[in-house]
Amino acid sequence: MSDTSHLVRCKCLKLIGQLGSPDQKSADVLIELPLESLVDSYAHDSDPRVRSSAFQAMVKNMYTYIAFSTL
Repeated sequence: MSDTSHLVRCKCLKLIGQLGSPDQKSADVLIELPLESLVDSYAHDSDPRVRSSAFQAMVKNMYTYIAFSTL
């Protein structure tokens, strides 16, 4: 997610929101972070489109988590 293009970062965040779960870890090169922390770091991005995608990913991720935990 170190790409400088906002389109790439937004698409990655969208996929994380759709496919990830809060307890998953990222496969970063040096650090293994919960996906929730990774998405949170992009909520402070300088590009408002990336920040918006980060918040949308958080919301989507939480709705998915709540839906599966109630089954």
